[in-house]
Amino acid sequence: MVSKTPRFSILINNYNYARFLDQAIESCLSQTFTDYEIIVIDDYSTDHSIDICKRYGSQIKLIQQPYNQGQGAAFNVGVQHCQGAYVCMLDADDIFIHTKLEILARELDQCHNSPDLIHHQMYRVNQNLIKLENQPFPRSKISGRLHDLTKKYGKQLIAPTSALTFKKTFLDKILPICPFRNRINADLTLELITCLIGDVYAVMQSLSLYRLHGINNFANTSQSAGNHQEIRKNISDIELNYDSVNLKLPEISINEKVYVMNHIYFQGMQTIIGNYSWLKFLINLINCPIFEIGLDKIKFFRWVLKSSKANQKYN
Repeated sequence: MVSKTPRFSILINNYNYARFLDQAIESCLSQTFTDYEIIVIDDYSTDHSIDICKRYGSQIKLIQQPYNQGQGAAFNVGVQHCQGAYVCMLDADDIFIHTKLEILARELDQCHNSPDLIHHQMYRVNQNLIKLENQPFPRSKISGRLHDLTKKYGKQLIAPTSALTFKKTFLDKILPICPFRNRINADLTLELITCLIGDVYAVMQSLSLYRLHGINNFANTSQSAGNHQEIRKNISDIELNYDSVNLKLPEISINEKVYVMNHIYFQGMQTIIGNYSWLKFLINLINCPIFEIGLDKIKFFRWVLKSSKANQKYN
């Protein structure tokens, strides 16, 4: 499966996802491109995740955290154990399609340069892997130097963890990130830093399935209309991610900052709790390019409106 120095390292971060973990690992073992290694970083799971990992023996490398530390710490530790030239991130509740590494290898061979991050589209699926939409996301090809877009809109412009493949030497440059500020959404921190200073390459094919099952962070955020406590927690989590980015940039000699109030989802949540102008939010929502079809903006606006009304009743 793997040469002495593999082309790819697959890094699976897991915490109490035993019911999905075997599918994630099997999706890696079924790859048509065979020059890779699999590393599972388990964040002190209390379910039977470790038992599942041990069934695979030498097919995977299992790293066990001594206590639960969150996604950022898992990235910090896991990448140290990666030997591949590129590191493919995979959340334990998602899966890769079986030709993912083959397609990435071909795309990298055709690149004129060696991108710091290569990303691709994903389909959102339910817990039984049934597609929830007819088109994958993101729908626009977002490639190249993304510094200006990132500074202006302060938002991750590409898909989350399981669509991300980083050059190992680039990760060595920007890691470690603060574990406390990146217990969740650590992919947001890595994406923001990479889009500010790195070179990004997009593959316009869906190579992963992004599972929504009511427990993961995206599902909780998208279903939290009316839950003022969940919304305030999301605000706090995003603020911590941005603090982490702004602390890291000077460490790598980058005189830049990103501003959380440019983040359109953050603006929406602040509007819900009455800390941001409805007029400014609507203008920014209309002009924001990260929504690629009008329906997405309508859905987000309805969610903000519904949550705002619920928050007013609560208060």
